[in-house]
Amino acid sequence: MDTKISCSQNNIYISEKLVQSQIDYKYRDKIVIFSKKFPLNLSHENGFIKINLNLNFGSNISEDRSIEILINESIQFNEMIEDVNELYNISIQAIEHKIIIDITQKHKGILKFDDIINQPNIKKRYLLRKMINNNPLYYTEQMYLNNCLDISEIVDLICNNSMKTQDWKLLIEYKDDNDNSLINELSVSEIYNKYQDDFKKANVLINHSKNILRFDEIKNILTDYIIFNEEYFELKLNHYDANHKLYIVKREREANPFNYKSYIIKEMDDITLSIKVPYNELLVDWAKNGDNIDILFGTNLNTAQFIEISENSKIPKNYILLSNNFDGKFYLNGRKALSIYIKKKTKKVSEHATKVAVLGTCFSRNAFNTSDYFNPEYKALTECVYTQFHSTIESLISDINAPKELLDTYRDDNEFKHINTDLTKSFFEELNESGAEYIIIDLYPDATLNQLTLENDSVITYNYLIKENVNLGRYVKGWGDEKFSNEESFISRWLNNLNIFMDKLTQIIPEHKIILNRGRLSKYYYEDNDVKQFGTIHLINRNNYYWELLDNLFIQHYPKVNVVDITDKPYKSDKNYPFGFSYSHYESDYYKTFYSEIIKILYKNKLDIG
Repeated sequence: MDTKISCSQNNIYISEKLVQSQIDYKYRDKIVIFSKKFPLNLSHENGFIKINLNLNFGSNISEDRSIEILINESIQFNEMIEDVNELYNISIQAIEHKIIIDITQKHKGILKFDDIINQPNIKKRYLLRKMINNNPLYYTEQMYLNNCLDISEIVDLICNNSMKTQDWKLLIEYKDDNDNSLINELSVSEIYNKYQDDFKKANVLINHSKNILRFDEIKNILTDYIIFNEEYFELKLNHYDANHKLYIVKREREANPFNYKSYIIKEMDDITLSIKVPYNELLVDWAKNGDNIDILFGTNLNTAQFIEISENSKIPKNYILLSNNFDGKFYLNGRKALSIYIKKKTKKVSEHATKVAVLGTCFSRNAFNTSDYFNPEYKALTECVYTQFHSTIESLISDINAPKELLDTYRDDNEFKHINTDLTKSFFEELNESGAEYIIIDLYPDATLNQLTLENDSVITYNYLIKENVNLGRYVKGWGDEKFSNEESFISRWLNNLNIFMDKLTQIIPEHKIILNRGRLSKYYYEDNDVKQFGTIHLINRNNYYWELLDNLFIQHYPKVNVVDITDKPYKSDKNYPFGFSYSHYESDYYKTFYSEIIKILYKNKLDIG
C-alpha cells in the first residue's frame, strides 16, 4: 500500500504520517442542528489508520453526517462508496488539509411514485406532516398512515387535524434490516390528479410548485343585528342554534396565522338569543401592538365561521378602550369579516437599579455588557449577579446528574461553569446564593435545542457548549429526535416540566419579579448597505413558531410574570456584531431597547404600579 490515503474492501486507510500522534477529527454541524456524535472506531495496520466503514456507518444511520479529519498535507482524493449502507452513500474527499467523510441519503429531493424503493429488506411507511412552512423538516405533527396510500385515510387525517387553512406534506419513511432509516418527501401531484374529486370535496387543494396539500375552509356567516356600545358589542344571528358559540381568537404571529392557539369562548344568551361581549374581555392572553383579533361563530373552533356584517351596520371609527395598556379598533378584514386591531398605549416611566439574574442566551444576557455596542452605562443601574447559558427547563429540573466521567471531559473548557450547572443540576442552589432580586428568562433553548437522555437517565441540553465532544455518543441513549414530531406530546411534557421549574423558582424569586423575554430569531441582516434574508429562513420560521408557542403557554399559566416583547421593532442582524455573525445576534439598538424595557419593569415594580 503505497498511497497516503486509499479505500479497499470498505475500509479507509490513512497514513499515520498525515496525522498527529492522535487523530484529530470532528463532526461538522449545520446551523443549530447538531449531529449525533459517536466516536469513530479506529485501528492501526502497517503504518496506516484504518476506518472500517461497515462498522462505523453500516447501521443505525438516520441522518446525513459529515466528519472532518485534519491532516498535515494537502493531497487529492475523491471516492464514493455505495455498497456499505442500503440507504446512504459514503463519500471520502481530501480537500486542502482535511479529509471529509460525508454520509448522505441515496435518494434526495421530491420522489415520484415510480422512484419508491421496493426491496424485501427495506420496510416503508407513509406519513403526513402538518407544516409550519414549506420545508419538510419543520412541522408541528406527523401522522403515519395505517393503510399505505389510502385516499380516504389521507383526507380524513387532513380534515380532522386542520384549522381554517393548513399546509400538509406527504412523505415516505424507509427502514432497513440494519436499523438505518430515512424520510423522503413524495410528489403529491400524481395522487391529487388521480383523486382530485375526493380532495376538492373535502376542501383540500394543491400547490404544485410548493408540493403541498392545503386544507382551505374559510367561510363567512352573515349577521343583520350588531350593536356597538361604549363598553361592549352585541350581535344576533339569523338562525339560532343553542350549540353555537362565539370565539374571540388572536391571530398567530408566526407561520400560519389561522392556527389559533389563544382564544376565549362566549355563550349565547337563551333569553335574548344574542351574545354580548364587553370590550375589557377581548384581550386574549399576551397582546402586543399590531396584534389582530378575529371573531368567529360556530359549534367548534375548527369549523367556526367568520362574521360578516350587513351593509346597514356601521362599525365605530374611533378606538375603544380594551385595558389600561391597549386600545382596539374594529375593521373589516380581507374576507369582509369583522376583526379588531390592537394598539398599545404609551406610558411615561422611569428607571431604577436592582440585582438581576439571566437564564437564557445572548438575546437577554448581552444587554448587560459595557461595550458601546450594548449598554456601556448598565452597571450604574443594574448588576447582573448570575447567568446560566443555553439550558432547557427540563435539563435544569432533572433529578439525575450526568456521569462524572462526562463532566470531566469539559473541565478545561472556557464555558465549564455553564456546562457544570447544566450537567450537575446546581442551577437553583447557585441562583439562591447569588442574591438576585429578579430573573430574566428567554426560552430559546426550549424552542430550538434537543435534549439528550444519558445512559443513567440524566437529561442534559444539547447546546453549542458541549457539541464538539466526539465521545458524547458513548453516554447517550436518546438524542431527542422526537421533540418536534408531535406538538401535543411536546407541549404536554413541557408544561409539566414548567410547573416543576416554577414551583422551585418562585421559592427563590416571586412570580412578579420573573421577566420573560419574548426574543425571536432574526430573519434579515444588513450587508453592504442592503437588507438580505437568511438562507436558513425555513429553520428560523420553525424555531420562531415554537418559541412563540412556549412564550404564550408560559404567560397563560403564570400571568403575574412581567414580559418584554420588542418583536414588533424592525431590528435585524448585523455583521458587525462583536461576538460573530448569526441570526441570534442583533444590531446594537435591539440591546439598548431591550435594556430600556427591563428598566421600565423594575421601576414600575418599585412604585407598585406595574
